[in-house]
Amino acid sequence: MRNQDRFLGNYYVEADFLQHFNFRTNLGLDYRAAQDYDFNAENTASAGGQAPSSAASSGARKFMYTLENILSYNRTFANAHSVYATLVQSIQSEKVESSSISVKELPYDEQLYYNLGSALTINGVGSNLSQWNLASFMGRLNYGYKGKYLLTLSARYDGSSRLAEGQKWVLFPSVAVAWRLKNESFLQSSNVVRDLKLRLGWGRTGNSGIPPYKTWGKLATVRYVFADASVLGFTPIEMINPNLTWETTGQYNAGLDFTLFNGRISGSLEYYLQNTYDLLLDRQLPTVSGFVSILSNVGKTRNKGFEITLHTVNLRKRDFDW
Repeated sequence: MRNQDRFLGNYYVEADFLQHFNFRTNLGLDYRAAQDYDFNAENTASAGGQAPSSAASSGARKFMYTLENILSYNRTFANAHSVYATLVQSIQSEKVESSSISVKELPYDEQLYYNLGSALTINGVGSNLSQWNLASFMGRLNYGYKGKYLLTLSARYDGSSRLAEGQKWVLFPSVAVAWRLKNESFLQSSNVVRDLKLRLGWGRTGNSGIPPYKTWGKLATVRYVFADASVLGFTPIEMINPNLTWETTGQYNAGLDFTLFNGRISGSLEYYLQNTYDLLLDRQLPTVSGFVSILSNVGKTRNKGFEITLHTVNLRKRDFDW
């Protein structure tokens, strides 16, 4: 039997001040709780035939939240220069807790799984905690001159708790320029071209998608003989990598966006070149090291190509478009 509850919430507060400024706070919540129960009466098929009664109980709780604080500034100067600037601070967090117990030989079947401590035999007890955080500081500036020449500058500074000490924070910049040819005098009177824009861009993004505590290494229990007795000890089963950092992707792109014949034909032509380096991959280790592999920043990839997007309106009626 399983009991499960979930709560989702999205909240925001927004305020305009000093004529051109806006401040907004976004909060997203996701809480989940689940409890599983299992009971098998003695000498039943579910218990395995001639077998004692058994029961198990396990539970898990998961809490995620995202908090964003956004400050923006929007203004146009002399009916020609438009400026839109944004500063963002955000944090994401996830915490998962779980526990479980499995027993057999309960004193009587009527108690089901509600008093597991009275069982004669405990098969296993377990618990787990996993938590990660991602903090970001971002800035973006959009500038336009008479709607013809456009510039976007942005940078984000991200820190991930999943990565090694001293390697958690990385800066990811980007820049893009665009020229809206439709607003030039030689195309303004065109009845064929409704919109035409040429754009160029470059930027970097990162990936830290590895399990939490991966850079800490992992221990496993092991029994060994000490002074003619069997004792319990611990042994490392994962090698620590103190230099593990972000997987980074840099991308260049050039594109042309167009709208023709009063919106009947629209689309884009784009060329892109994408270079990814410091890939997060398992690197095989020699057997004599005592480990199978270690998670490392190794290798690089390159992707490039053309993308063509085309939209057409073949039939346009008063209440119907196709």
